[in-house]
Amino acid sequence: ETFLDALPGIGSVCSGGRYDNLAGLYTKQILPGVGASLGVDRLLTAMEELKHPWLAGVSTPAEVLVLQLPEVPVGYPQRMASLLRAAGVNAEVYPEAAKLGKQFQYAEKRGHKVAVIAGSQEAEGGTANIKNLKERTETSATLADLGDAVSRILRAP
Repeated sequence: ETFLDALPGIGSVCSGGRYDNLAGLYTKQILPGVGASLGVDRLLTAMEELKHPWLAGVSTPAEVLVLQLPEVPVGYPQRMASLLRAAGVNAEVYPEAAKLGKQFQYAEKRGHKVAVIAGSQEAEGGTANIKNLKERTETSATLADLGDAVSRILRAP
């Protein structure tokens, strides 16, 4: 087990060991084995907290943040993100349903250019609202047109 002296509360960031005959669960052969795991999310969290110079000035490669609202059917935000990615747009989904203000603060902090939002009415109608975070303007689009609509906003001068 490997721990960070500067942040002991974060837990193990790397571990490994010898696992004799672990493969025996799947085969009749006796096979030795070794393994290791790396907690990338824990390491990145620690680096952010410690303000590690490797992360200085780093922002998200995703131009678009898809927001999650509690009343929206499960999977709808992920569907919107998939459609955006299929259209060549880098998109990230906010990890949980939360207050809009919190999600917009996250988007601005991370450098997202566009936010895509859908409430229950939009989800029922197969649409989404698109907010240009720089210009503070908003439009809407059907899911079929979502990728094109967001791409036009991102390409605008």
